[in-house]
Amino acid sequence: MRHKEQSEKYKKAALELLKKYSSGNQLQADKVLESIPEDWDISSSEYNLLSYFTNMFDHMLTVEENTKISSYLSNMECLNKEKEAN
Repeated sequence: MRHKEQSEKYKKAALELLKKYSSGNQLQADKVLESIPEDWDISSSEYNLLSYFTNMFDHMLTVEENTKISSYLSNMECLNKEKEAN
């Protein structure tokens, strides 16, 4: 029984870390997915891993989209400068 209690203790700590860092880029989603034991449920009355991954992937997409937008705007600015110079 001691093993199960210890396992639950570490599971709870891991889930708290996931919750704490779900909206940032401190954790790599692919590494987190690989690290989650197969016997964990996706959600329970105590936690919901789907909401964690939703938050994490939302953040990743937002950063990626903003980077692309910034790059496109920079390219447009260069094209406009070239056109003005000619």
